Amino acid sequence: MTSKPTNYYRPATRDEALALVGEPDAIAVAGGALLFGRLELPYTTVIDLQDVPELNEIAADEHGVTIGAAVRLQDVVESDDVPAFLKRSLTRALPLNIRNGASVGESLMLDQPPREWLAALVAHDAGVLRLLPDGQPAADGIASLMDGSSPHPLRTGLLTGIFIPSLGPREAHGAAYVSRTPADEAIVNAAVHVQLNEAGLVDAAFAALCGASAQPVISLYLDTLTGNALNEANIHRAADSVPARVEPVSDFLGSAEYRREMARVTVKRALLEAASALGVL
Repeated sequence: MTSKPTNYYRPATRDEALALVGEPDAIAVAGGALLFGRLELPYTTVIDLQDVPELNEIAADEHGVTIGAAVRLQDVVESDDVPAFLKRSLTRALPLNIRNGASVGESLMLDQPPREWLAALVAHDAGVLRLLPDGQPAADGIASLMDGSSPHPLRTGLLTGIFIPSLGPREAHGAAYVSRTPADEAIVNAAVHVQLNEAGLVDAAFAALCGASAQPVISLYLDTLTGNALNEANIHRAADSVPARVEPVSDFLGSAEYRREMARVTVKRALLEAASALGVL
């Protein structure tokens, strides 16, 4: 471990940044409010992305929103193009001073990304955009990067941004958390995505959970909902299946048993919110 980086670079283009991230023990950031709050850093080289124009843009079209890796988190919150569900996750997870000084890319490079932001991105099926070391572009689902199933680990190449797909007319999200106080970090939180078919029955539903395993986030498909109405009875049945499917780790904030129960509670609350957004409850 090192307590202080010894090299600092500020590239002006993506190609320059890509060449630099290949250096040993290098980290690419813009802002640094999340990363540099640590007492010790495992990096000797910092690459500041603030001067790379393409990484500082938010662009929207009919397919979704692309957010550059160097965009400040507060700019995400203030953008009219970013879904309210994602903006709410940021304002819940991080105070204004941190959002002003940290970037989208930095938020994902942490060992433990902000929990509600991370769960919301997974529920939204966000794609992580990168340039691989050979210069080829790559796009991976954020869930596969977090669980290690992607062929290219998250820190391979240069993270250039994230893509948030647009929701269809019969799709909705919901989120819920439990914490010691409303201002504290979530102990357990859930974000869900629900899609209905033309008959108004559930076509697909899954939950992203933080604080319910040793991994930063896990995804659970809520198969008991598939083909059924999104009503309170079916929501309770889906939530009741959750405790047996998670493996929480006990810590000073809560035992494994408590976290299992809170996983159930937060999934239920998130599903109820999604049902309300869809107008079926």
